[in-house]
Amino acid sequence: MRNPCPIAIGGLFPDPAAVFYVSHHVSRIIREQLERHITGTEQFDEKYGDSYWLSLKDSSVSGLLDLNVTGPEVSKRNKAVSYSLRMPSSPINMDPTGYEKYLEYHERAVTEVFGELQIQVSESIANIYKFIRIEVRKLSPEQLKNPD
Repeated sequence: MRNPCPIAIGGLFPDPAAVFYVSHHVSRIIREQLERHITGTEQFDEKYGDSYWLSLKDSSVSGLLDLNVTGPEVSKRNKAVSYSLRMPSSPINMDPTGYEKYLEYHERAVTEVFGELQIQVSESIANIYKFIRIEVRKLSPEQLKNPD
């Protein structure tokens, strides 16, 4: 088993009417905390190989009312196992904090993906995301701001 299992967090928004912004600082905190708490990837490694990494892509489409996780999409060329985390953009964009609703959806998505891949963690996903929220709250408004 390798530790940590490399994780990439990014965004892919093919529908210009359904876009939300998440600071790269928030994505970094999520990635670092998830990688830090992974304790077992045996099933993932057996199925895909220990040179593959996990990609979690934030996304949305118009009219989406709840979280919809799709995947995996496997790229042998990039050695990536990718999941699309489709989240409704309106609740995220209306969230006054700019991140709480996003983290709620992301936590649910990671719980689903890690469960499907049988990725083991040292603490519950809920506890990991409690710590993520604490760390995100320490970010300055500038670090949370959309650069546009």
